[in-house]
Amino acid sequence: MNLLELFLNGASRDERKTAIIDDGFELSFRNLLRASRGLASVVAGATDRPTVGIFLPTCKEFVISYMAILMAGRSTLPFNILLSGEDLEFIARDARLDAVITSKRFMEIMGREEAIARAVPKVICLEDVAGTRWKKMRLLARGAFFRPRIVPEGELVTLLYTSGTTGRPKGVCLTHRNIVQDIESAVEVSGYTGDDIAVQVLPLFHTFALTVTMGAPLARGGTSIAIKRFAPDPVLDAIERHRVSFLVAIPSMYRVLNRSQESRRRDVSSLRCAISGGEPLPGEVRDRFRELFGLEILEGYGLTETSPVVSLNPPGANRPGSVGKPLRSVEVRIADEQGRTLEPGSTGEILVRGPTVMLGYHERPEETSAVLSPDGWLRTGDMGRLDADGYLWITGRKKEMIKVGGEMVYPAEVEDCLSRHPAVADVGVIGVSDERRGEAPKAFVVLKEGASVSGDELKAFCRERLPLYKVPREIAFRKELPKAPTGKVIRRLLREGDSHSEAGPRAPCVRAEPGA
Repeated sequence: MNLLELFLNGASRDERKTAIIDDGFELSFRNLLRASRGLASVVAGATDRPTVGIFLPTCKEFVISYMAILMAGRSTLPFNILLSGEDLEFIARDARLDAVITSKRFMEIMGREEAIARAVPKVICLEDVAGTRWKKMRLLARGAFFRPRIVPEGELVTLLYTSGTTGRPKGVCLTHRNIVQDIESAVEVSGYTGDDIAVQVLPLFHTFALTVTMGAPLARGGTSIAIKRFAPDPVLDAIERHRVSFLVAIPSMYRVLNRSQESRRRDVSSLRCAISGGEPLPGEVRDRFRELFGLEILEGYGLTETSPVVSLNPPGANRPGSVGKPLRSVEVRIADEQGRTLEPGSTGEILVRGPTVMLGYHERPEETSAVLSPDGWLRTGDMGRLDADGYLWITGRKKEMIKVGGEMVYPAEVEDCLSRHPAVADVGVIGVSDERRGEAPKAFVVLKEGASVSGDELKAFCRERLPLYKVPREIAFRKELPKAPTGKVIRRLLREGDSHSEAGPRAPCVRAEPGA
């Protein structure tokens, strides 16, 4: 089934029902479809290219835009709104975009007017096509006679960019079939129904949110609450006020939700399902949530390349510490370095195969073949084991990525940025534990002879060139870094020596501000 057909079927269950609640505004399924058809007519007339960008936060307009692009028979490219202008331009060029849907006010808030204008020649501003007040609903008239285009399920539906090992973003190509299968399988395990009310705390440019907090409610005719920017108090207030039953978040979010609930109790008795993913779930966060909310967090595992959910703990059969059982449509095996399947209980690389696995990386055949075998097995780069009952346990990461609040940061990207500073001679970056975000980057810097620079200056340098979540939380100065004979920095030795290595003479270890 095509993803648009799945969403249309869900909306047809009761078009009078509220689809999205956004800052008190309730948008029914009927008006969601009408507005989407209206915007689809604009999209169809604006560009002939196959992919259209979306630069919006989590809001009703994002959902309308996503649906409109599908109705126009095109594929979507949701931009990570936290990216630097340089990365936005690179992605637009790499994807060969010539049109993006956004909002004038949002571009102004994010300071991205110039970057978007440089990157994409055709900017479809919602204020221009819909009016500044959604009550006018100018899009309803525009779409009265527009007929949505249904494309084959094997065609591209979403192009999601994730950082590559070289630091440059690369596009993950997901088809209608990929996402439909993942939605259906995740819904089956979680027990999500159209009677559930979900709260969207994850940004919709993230694959986890696209599939679970936007896709599942649309597919089943359920209601979702849009949260533009995560903060614990508004989320808990929304749960109490709207009787939210379905919550999907990352561990660092659950940590602050616990603290907020401790300080001011809300009625959260409506919650029946809480799902976690994106980074390891600390035991104390899981246990405290159970005490405060009377509910177990169900941990899952996935990655952008698998649309994203691979496994999830089923309600009533949760195995704390594991990431659950593979979805019905997904095969998982544990392999050694030679690709041979290991017995249950053995640790190796996690390989995944099934209808949710991506087509490949956009116009990067060599990188695609490096992770995707001819018979469909995806090498995840993550290490784990399957127990005798089929539950998956993550034991480490083969790749050297750092997961900051669910977002992936590659050391090479941060190192590349710092190495551009004229005072830096050498740099190595590792991930360190962070109470709020799971992990955070830490940089070890060797300065050039006679050069002088403070940690604060280096962090400010990074903030101008990187999203905030990629800026090092700490910068430590060293006389030299451990290296292999090839000259490559050995990050493992940086990590091992972090607690007792001697700081260089020019500056002490510096901690970033709490918001960095």
